[in-house]
Amino acid sequence: MKSFAPNGAPRSSGSFTRSFDAPRCRANGSPSTNPPVAVPRLGRCADLIVAGQDNPGDAESYVGDLFSENLILTSGRPVLLVPYARNERSTGSRILVAWDGSREAARAVHDALPFIRAAEKTTVLTINGMREGGQDRVRGR
Repeated sequence: MKSFAPNGAPRSSGSFTRSFDAPRCRANGSPSTNPPVAVPRLGRCADLIVAGQDNPGDAESYVGDLFSENLILTSGRPVLLVPYARNERSTGSRILVAWDGSREAARAVHDALPFIRAAEKTTVLTINGMREGGQDRVRGR
């Protein structure tokens, strides 16, 4: 199926662009065709954003500089980032939680609870305990 941008120009046939052809995305108006802007905005309508990590050996997997970081920090939703080099037999069986005691860390852990409960092992990592001025932070143990 051929896809066209709002201006009538043919869209790229890349897998990323095809994700914007979903009826739900079209219902939200005409999204930006710039993925680093469009994906966080559209992701706010989702319960969970699943995104793939850039594969340095595959030019088509490149979305934008710091795309994953931007998505995590600007979408306001939980993001499951799938590594490009994965072992499907063990995906999700071991979880690492980076904990700094902040509100953001608590929210991330809450959002990840279904995965944490299903995991064989969950490790909580804290580095240097609480940050400066962190009276409202909960220490890791």
